[in-house]
Amino acid sequence: MAPSFTATAPIKLVVWDMDDTFWNGTLSEGSVTLVDRNIEIVKTLADRGILSSISSKNDFEPVRQVLTAAGIWDYFIFPHISWDAKGGSIASIVEQANLRPENVLFIDDNSINIEEIRFRFPTMMVAYPWDVLPVLLELKQTVGKDDRAHSRLKQYKQLEKKISDQS
Repeated sequence: MAPSFTATAPIKLVVWDMDDTFWNGTLSEGSVTLVDRNIEIVKTLADRGILSSISSKNDFEPVRQVLTAAGIWDYFIFPHISWDAKGGSIASIVEQANLRPENVLFIDDNSINIEEIRFRFPTMMVAYPWDVLPVLLELKQTVGKDDRAHSRLKQYKQLEKKISDQS
């Protein structure tokens, strides 16, 4: 089946699910296999000034360890990794990043999570990985701006630290 995703606004933030979306497998059930293409997508988005975050139903530390070992952890801002419902974690990410939902893309393989986010954020773009990942970097909404120095990512990492220090 061909990918079937249409972006409705410039994408400024991609929120990734981890299990069977960013990587293959379910971390809480054993090992996972990283998908090189997804790592490259996150890096390319950062080069374009487009941010990435995480909303994953998992334990925090194992996710951090896998992504750190892959050299990709620092590319994610405001990661929300817990067993809570995704609606609350995504609301928090959007608020912390000070972005509008219509400029956020949420990617998840689970239809329950997709429908929860569609209901809670009607203007947010949501997609299954098989629909969006093959075409994500080719969309005009992900052209972004040349930011190979990752200044936008660095600004958000500073904001993340400031918020963390205040809590």
